[in-house]
Amino acid sequence: MLSLITLGGRVRSLLECRKPQEQVIKKEIENYIKWSERDGGYASKRFIPLLCLIAGHPRQDLPTISKAITDQMEFLALKHRQALALPPPGRPSENGEVEMFSRPPPVVYGIIIAQCVTVFLTLDSGKPGAKPKTIAHFDFSDKNMDVWNGFAVAILVCMVRNQLMASRDEMEMETEEADSDPDL
Repeated sequence: MLSLITLGGRVRSLLECRKPQEQVIKKEIENYIKWSERDGGYASKRFIPLLCLIAGHPRQDLPTISKAITDQMEFLALKHRQALALPPPGRPSENGEVEMFSRPPPVVYGIIIAQCVTVFLTLDSGKPGAKPKTIAHFDFSDKNMDVWNGFAVAILVCMVRNQLMASRDEMEMETEEADSDPDL
């Protein structure tokens, strides 16, 4: 968590040197995501992610970055719908409607990193054709917001962790590669 809170200072140092900031921000968020997977007890299990991360490149235009995150989030939403789909024709619910999924498909989250700004997005995977919606943006160049920016990333990642922990018992263990066979 401390690395997320101190990230703003490192980003501002890169800005002063006119160096790209995106990869530094991306690396810290990825490190926190890896920590959350270990903390949640599903790091060694197979699962469909709920969070995708896109880091732009210097001078990359916003429409290109937006298309990349939209494509990834829509792909994850489709994978969740496929994994949770019941065989046709579904099953009747208590109120007489037809349920198409074993449980409601989850919300998928995205983070865009463009220069020193992160943008958080959501997508309801239960609604085919839905588009990502922006929920917040955070500027790591603002020295007065270092703690809040770090907390914002941590809150989002921990929220995703908690959702994945709820289905941890349904996850399968990762299989080892054939060349890691101890008998060889």
